[in-house]
Amino acid sequence: MSDRLEAALASLEKFRHAGWRLGLDRIEALLSSLGDPHQTCRFVHIAGTNGKGSTTAFVEAVLRSQGYRTGAAFSPYVYEVTERIQVAGKPWGRDRFAEALGTVIAIAHGMDGSPYGLPTEFEIKTAAGFLAWAQEGCDVVALEVGLGGRLDATNVVDPAVSVIVSIGLDHTEHLGTSLARIAREKAGIIKAGRPVVVGEMPPEAGEVVESVAAELGSPVLRFGREIALDRSGEGWRVEWPDGSAGPFQPGIQGCPMPHNAALALASCAAGGFLCDGSLACRAVAETRLPGRMERRTWSGREWILDGAHNEDAARMLAASLPEPLDVIVGMLEGHDVRAFGRALGPRVRRAFVVPIAWHRSRDARELAGELAECGWEAIPCTSIADAFARLDGTQGTVLVTGSFYLVGEVGRFLSALE
Repeated sequence: MSDRLEAALASLEKFRHAGWRLGLDRIEALLSSLGDPHQTCRFVHIAGTNGKGSTTAFVEAVLRSQGYRTGAAFSPYVYEVTERIQVAGKPWGRDRFAEALGTVIAIAHGMDGSPYGLPTEFEIKTAAGFLAWAQEGCDVVALEVGLGGRLDATNVVDPAVSVIVSIGLDHTEHLGTSLARIAREKAGIIKAGRPVVVGEMPPEAGEVVESVAAELGSPVLRFGREIALDRSGEGWRVEWPDGSAGPFQPGIQGCPMPHNAALALASCAAGGFLCDGSLACRAVAETRLPGRMERRTWSGREWILDGAHNEDAARMLAASLPEPLDVIVGMLEGHDVRAFGRALGPRVRRAFVVPIAWHRSRDARELAGELAECGWEAIPCTSIADAFARLDGTQGTVLVTGSFYLVGEVGRFLSALE
């Protein structure tokens, strides 16, 4: 990491105390002071409890395959903060990132004491992304929502198409404790008259999304209804009312990926961005994303790194694994450990439970106790190095899961050992 970027990130410390603050007034004021850079390009806006990161990656790859100069936003990052803001399929340059952060931070400091108060760290990074895409002359941006949708800092855009990948119980302290309430928050990204692509989800959630779309006069393309996905030879084929694409094989592994890639293809078509289906399918096959069924090899064994951290993601992860594995797991406060543990349990042989170098990390002993109540053989460890030492001499694939922050730590640890 460049010294300039390190300094810019260090200067964000003052804004971290603002924590989570859902709402659009501050980000709108911040962007206004920057000259409204979010109004310079078009967007595919992507929300969902799970799968929004991979869908964003597929959307960006498809857009780029059609000749557009693309931007993309990912939250959270896995290995380096520059992953958050991407241009033309690559993380934005570190010096450019540092310069943009410096510009935004200077304005943000001036908001201290104003009716808006200090922007949050997420708002500052979101604003830096809009500045990046404006400066780089991006045509279309695949924009991943941070949290929820309605009041998320990304929801200042008027997208060409909105995508709601999935609805499940997560971040309930911010979004509500029922699927219907969470669906209404995520449906807040739907804009009047703009199409919305909706993934597979429980009926009570889907009904809320469709109700919001009807109120706004927004056409709905629903997976399993207007969007059909079928196997085509060794790949997949997706159809929507006025088109189709296939066969394709997603480059990101895991059982939900054909669904997510199908949503990406359909959403690009709905937004008027899809011209060449064969190029789009090739782009889907070449898409990669850190921390989503990411496979590494070290010391003669395979490692699977996946940031699953809630019940639905754990269930999908379990379905993607052929047999029980040794697991390194760590989680943050605020997630339903028991629901996660029950969903993934059938694919866990032994679990080495570690702390995460993050302020909301769960205590390893407490987490191991809760996972043991789910039937896991859970062994608390003092560190990642301790877990690796306990795995020394064993054989077979190792799964790393429970948090994207943990995936990042272990991935960097493995890279240092190579």
